[in-house]
Amino acid sequence: MFIKIWAVIRPKMMEKFLKALNRKKKATLPKHIALTYNNYSAKGIKIPVEQHFKNKLAKIKDFIDIQSQYGVPIFTVYLLSAETSKNDEFPAIVEAISSFFNDLAHEKKIHHNKVKISVLGKWYNLPGKLVDAIKKLSDETKEYDKFFLNFCINYDGQEEIADACRLLGKKIKAEKMDPEAITKEMIKENLYSSYFMPPELLIVMDGSKHLSGFLLWDSGNAKIYFSDKNWSDFSANDLVKAMAQFHKWNGNS
Repeated sequence: MFIKIWAVIRPKMMEKFLKALNRKKKATLPKHIALTYNNYSAKGIKIPVEQHFKNKLAKIKDFIDIQSQYGVPIFTVYLLSAETSKNDEFPAIVEAISSFFNDLAHEKKIHHNKVKISVLGKWYNLPGKLVDAIKKLSDETKEYDKFFLNFCINYDGQEEIADACRLLGKKIKAEKMDPEAITKEMIKENLYSSYFMPPELLIVMDGSKHLSGFLLWDSGNAKIYFSDKNWSDFSANDLVKAMAQFHKWNGNS
């Protein structure tokens, strides 16, 4: 696994990257960017908890702009872990995400850029209001195929692999598969993320130095960019800086 910590983007390197992007020739862009953060708490925040989470979610629209502007085909956001359901703030989080998804279903930039939205994880076990919002958003964008935006919700990376193994186990039990014939490709085909190529750039926020099991199977070869900024402070420009570092990691000066 490629791991590198990048604290400051040098202005000259950023300038070269943006020039390369404008030329659309020498810039090396990731085809799949994934983002995760580990601090979802609203403790100590003076505004209402639900509003705090709505403000965080609003950032995603800025990332959608970057996705379409720079032509990144796939974007995946770790939005809600399975552990979050045990949090006292969980009801407020559900309300905020439900409201955000209902709003996103009518967002012009989603439909203009033909962004297909998918949800990975055991979201069907969540409260009905959120399940309905997910179904509506998925249905509104199901025919799109220009860009792909994935949200990991009620997601656990180890459980994703365990579920893939269970599916393969059922085929073996039904004598439809020889266990000796199982390959890495077969496991990938049975993951929640089976339709998508693995991320090439994985961005970890909040100053964390671990991945929290995010896309556990798929992240093995990803280049990982660590940011000390939290979700609320991580801007669209910070996302471009991460892309610039990816460009440099791939042998570009």
